[in-house]
Amino acid sequence: MRRLAGALALVLAIGLGGCAGGAPGDIAAGARAQQRGDYAEAIRRYTLALQSPGLPAKTRIVVLDGRSVAYIQSGDREKAIADADEAIRLSPDDAHAYNNRGYAYLGKGQYDLAIADLTVAIQLSPTELIYYENRGDVYFLKSQYDLALADYEEIVHRKPEAAVGHERRGRVLLRRQDYDRAIAEFSRALELQHDLIPALTGRGVAYSHQGQVEKAMADFDGAIRVKSDDAAAYQDRAVYEFALGRFDKSADDFEHVIKLWPMESSAVVLLHVARGRLGKDDKAEYERNVATLSQSAGPNPIAAFYLGQVTEEQLQHLAERGDQKAQEAFGCQVAFHTGEYELLRNAEGAARPRLEKAAAGCAGGSLEEFLASAELKRISR
Repeated sequence: MRRLAGALALVLAIGLGGCAGGAPGDIAAGARAQQRGDYAEAIRRYTLALQSPGLPAKTRIVVLDGRSVAYIQSGDREKAIADADEAIRLSPDDAHAYNNRGYAYLGKGQYDLAIADLTVAIQLSPTELIYYENRGDVYFLKSQYDLALADYEEIVHRKPEAAVGHERRGRVLLRRQDYDRAIAEFSRALELQHDLIPALTGRGVAYSHQGQVEKAMADFDGAIRVKSDDAAAYQDRAVYEFALGRFDKSADDFEHVIKLWPMESSAVVLLHVARGRLGKDDKAEYERNVATLSQSAGPNPIAAFYLGQVTEEQLQHLAERGDQKAQEAFGCQVAFHTGEYELLRNAEGAARPRLEKAAAGCAGGSLEEFLASAELKRISR
C-alpha cells in the first residue's frame, strides 16, 4: 500500500479564490513542503490554514486530507486518523479521507479496520484505481491472496495499461511460487513502465528462486540504477548474494539497507551473520544497531539471541505465543536463526536439523525458507 490522497492536486482542482486571509499561501506552501518531503513544515502550514477564519468547508476538508497524509508520512498515525475522522464528519462521502484513514490503520497493524475504510472508499469512488491497489495490498499482507488478486485484477480490467496492476499480480504469483507466470507479469509491467522498481526487484526475486543468477542480478542492479537510495532493492540483492554465499557483497548491500532503513531488523541481523561467516567481529557495531532497533520497535528477541541475551529455549517459548499464524511465523524465524547461529560456530551437524525445519516449515518463498534451502545445499556439497 503506497499511495495516498495528495493535497496539492486537490487544492488546485477546487481553487482557492474563496479562501480567507493567508490560507491560500499556507495551503500551497504546505503542499510544496509535502512534495519535497518536509512533512513537519507541511503540517505547520496546513495547521495555519485551518486556523484561518472563514475557511470554506470544502477547502477545510481538502486541507484536513492533506494534513492527514502528512501525519502518516511523518509516522503520527493517531493524528492522521483524527484528521480523517474530522474530514469524514464534515463530508461523509469524502473517499480520500477513508483511504487515508485506512492507510493509517494499516500502519497500526489494524488490517480489518483498514479494509473496512478502503471498501467504503471504493464504494464512494469505484473508478479510483488507487483504492483497489491499496485494499489489495492489505489483503496481501493478511495472506488473503485470492482477495488481493481480485483487487489487482480489477485494476487490470479497468486499465490494462496500468503497470502497477501487472506488478501486483506478479507479486501474488511470486508468493504462490508460480515463478514463470510471475516473471511474465513483472515483464509486462516493465514493458508498460520500464523503471518500475517493484517489478524489477520482483522479477529478480523470481529469477533467483529459479537459479537464474545473471538475470536476477541484472534486475536487482537495474532497480538500484533507477533509484540508488532504494532500500528494498539493496535488501533483495543482499539476500540473494547471501544465498549464493557471497557474504562480502551481501554485507556491503546490507550496510546500504541499514543506512537507508535502520529499522529493518532482518538487515541488521543478516549483516551480522554475513560478517560472521567472513570471520569478522562486528559485535560493537551490531550492539549499536540492535539498540537502535529496540529504541524504535522494542526488544527484538532474534537480534538479542545472537548477543547471548536470549537463549534458544526462550525463543522456543516465545514461538508458542499468539495464534497459529503468529506461532508459525516466529517459529520459522527461530528455526532459521538458530541454524545460522550453529553455522557461525562451525557446527554443521547441529545446524542441519534446524535449517531443515526452516526449509520445510517456513512459508514458501519467504526469506527464511529461501536462505535455509541455500544453506542446506552448501552443507551437502
